[in-house]
Amino acid sequence: FFVTVKDAEYERYLTMQAELDKDYASLNSSRMQLYEPVTSGTVAVLPHNFGYARVLILKVLLTWPRQAVCFMLDHGTFGVVALSELRKIKAKYMRVPFQAIHVSWAHALPIYSDVPDLHILRTFFSTDQTVAFPVRMETCCRASVALLDCQPQLPSKPPVYSDTLALACRSGLYIAAPLGIFPNRQTWLNRTDTPYYPCPYSDIAYGQLVEYYPEEPYENGDGPNHQSQPTHPLGPNQSQNRPKRGGNFKRSQQAAGQTNNNNSNNRRFRKNSHKNGHGQPKRQPVAAAKS
Repeated sequence: FFVTVKDAEYERYLTMQAELDKDYASLNSSRMQLYEPVTSGTVAVLPHNFGYARVLILKVLLTWPRQAVCFMLDHGTFGVVALSELRKIKAKYMRVPFQAIHVSWAHALPIYSDVPDLHILRTFFSTDQTVAFPVRMETCCRASVALLDCQPQLPSKPPVYSDTLALACRSGLYIAAPLGIFPNRQTWLNRTDTPYYPCPYSDIAYGQLVEYYPEEPYENGDGPNHQSQPTHPLGPNQSQNRPKRGGNFKRSQQAAGQTNNNNSNNRRFRKNSHKNGHGQPKRQPVAAAKS
């Protein structure tokens, strides 16, 4: 899923978007078209039914007319468009961060694999009142969130939330899957002191779905809080000491060295065996010709 956070940056985005729509609506110069070759990773401007959008070109298709797979950076949707529709983006429209944030649905495990994504979106996310509550960081750039349907109330009353996962579980399409995490690793990933934040606005007991695993010890037997000694770069005449593999490891190395020296001497002897003591090739006796 891709969500947007309505914060101060979102307000800046709305102002920038209004200026971008007005600017590109009156801009019909051919110089704004993308020049060949167009490569993946290019950020451009794409016109759509409601204005203009910043897009990222993911792949250029080998078709005629030329087409490209694009990702709308502020809306979180994908599409295939013609290259002739794309326009160059001005530098001032790259200053506002992209608004589409990649998240995953926390504890949501689909039961069936053949249910179309469009059916899921229309069944559980048909309104624009869906909000996200982050429970943990899944990766360094993707959060795992609980998706809630916000039901507006009177201004004097707090809003009421209903968990979308609970509705999906009652429909028989999803189950609430348990999760196992390592506390120290998860706190480092969250950049906070709490490994997991259970959603308090849900009928699902998120805290009971989480199991905390003990941290695995290091190879030297120390705990997870062990700090290794800092390593220093070796000098030109220094070598790193390796752990011994047993009492006969040094002896085996010496035996291997002797074997290598003997083998090299044998090879040298065989190589020079065809030469005499003065470095000249030996003359082979010529057999007498039979008359």
